[in-house]
Amino acid sequence: MPPPRSSKLPALLVLALIAILGSVIWFMLSPARPASHAMPAAAQPELSPMPAVTKPSVTQDASKLPVAPTPAALPVPNPAPTPVSTAASVAIQDNKTIDFSSGKPVLKDSPEEKALIAQSVKEMEDAAKEVRFGPPLKKPTAPAAPK
Repeated sequence: MPPPRSSKLPALLVLALIAILGSVIWFMLSPARPASHAMPAAAQPELSPMPAVTKPSVTQDASKLPVAPTPAALPVPNPAPTPVSTAASVAIQDNKTIDFSSGKPVLKDSPEEKALIAQSVKEMEDAAKEVRFGPPLKKPTAPAAPK
């Protein structure tokens, strides 16, 4: 028989959770750095005053302004030629096998290959001899309109 559960455990867990959340919120809302931890005045860098900014005058003569040189035309590289397909084409022939295991198509016409082809054809014919297709479905006719 398991020991009886203490009813104080859930209440303690809830109180611990509230205490943790309260401390997190208190630290988040407190000031980032109290005044006692401020940087001493001797360590603070001296800031120089900003120089006065003058607005450009609009009355300048445009002919006296420097002109940027025209960039030279950049050479455009020619695109790479499209690769030509190097795959050899082999005409399909009856009762011959095309073997691609070497990476190139090779026609095989051995007695073993012929026996495998004959056996495969027989298996396909045996599997398909019971297949029958029914007549096409008739389209349902619409009922006659009442008179």
